[in-house]
Amino acid sequence: MAKWQAALIGCGSIGSLHAQCVQQLDAIEMVAYCDVDAGRAQKTLDTYGGRYATADVDQILADDALQVVYICTQHDTHADFCIRAAQAGKHVLVEKPLALTVEACQAVGRAVADSGITLMTAFKMRYYDLVQKVHELIPQPSLVTMQMMDNRLNGGNPYFQTIRGVFVEGTPAFEYSRIFTKTHIQISVQDPNVVVGYFRPRYIPTGRS
Repeated sequence: MAKWQAALIGCGSIGSLHAQCVQQLDAIEMVAYCDVDAGRAQKTLDTYGGRYATADVDQILADDALQVVYICTQHDTHADFCIRAAQAGKHVLVEKPLALTVEACQAVGRAVADSGITLMTAFKMRYYDLVQKVHELIPQPSLVTMQMMDNRLNGGNPYFQTIRGVFVEGTPAFEYSRIFTKTHIQISVQDPNVVVGYFRPRYIPTGRS
């Protein structure tokens, strides 16, 4: 079976991480790279391999050999690129957030429905064993609350809501607790509506102040 052909739009740190992950998959390969900085796109191509690098998003969207695009650009471009990719018939994985307004999210949804493509926002860690166990124990939660704190990441990207070197991230705590602690011990059920994950206290510095 021929591999799916994918393009990366946005060759920053998270885009490079996606390219690295794609290399571990058998059914897909990253073959094109796009970034506003053409040199960075070329460097990513040199690192992960493929066919070409470009600074022109339209070149990616017009390439009939590509079936999938990974959108890893700045937040204010996500909705526009998702809509354009859907209209071009490309399946999409887009980094968080999907868009900056409810209306923009709805516009993306309409474009996806009209085109018939598949779009996924990169909530990838929901597939971790720990999170899957939570779903098994409480398959239909009525309310989920979460909070996670760590020292600054990604050079102060506003997505992390940095305050004096600490960020509070609104992503499910069970997902990120596993990423940052890497030492979950057990999951227990206190009552039919509560799942508690126990973690050893552990501080993992990122090297940034």
